[in-house]
Amino acid sequence: EHRSRVWAALLDRLEAQRTACRRELRAAIANPDTLQALQALRQWMEQWPDLAPRPALKTWIRDRVRRQRQRVRRALAAAHDAAGAHAARIEAKRLRYGIEVLSPWLWRHRSPRWWREAAQWQDRLGRHRDLDQAIVLSIRAGADAEWVAFLRGFQAGVASGG
Repeated sequence: EHRSRVWAALLDRLEAQRTACRRELRAAIANPDTLQALQALRQWMEQWPDLAPRPALKTWIRDRVRRQRQRVRRALAAAHDAAGAHAARIEAKRLRYGIEVLSPWLWRHRSPRWWREAAQWQDRLGRHRDLDQAIVLSIRAGADAEWVAFLRGFQAGVASGG
């Protein structure tokens, strides 16, 4: 009975947080300035595949993506705590988005592999962060120590590739 109440309270808190985040996102999108900027960006990006970049631009773009990949690798190597892992995830996300947007000017064979790596890093770090948040919210909701220990053990198993 106690566990089901704790679980229900945890689910209620998670739902409240999700609702609050969605409300913030909708408010940002509802802002005419934000919406106009997003539409202008989309229209600008739609023109990219038709452009024939000069070699210097192509080189610059490839250098930027290469440097971003190096930033991801450095961030991953330095990710010794939750804040470091979150920073590495943001860098991986930037790399993935950069590859998606700039793909017409990138390497045909290398960029898909780099995109997959970035997506995997982002996914792995995201799952770890989600478990961190589940542990924090479980503790705040007064979950049993056994449940928190289970989550921590599960997180350790996921982190070790199990």
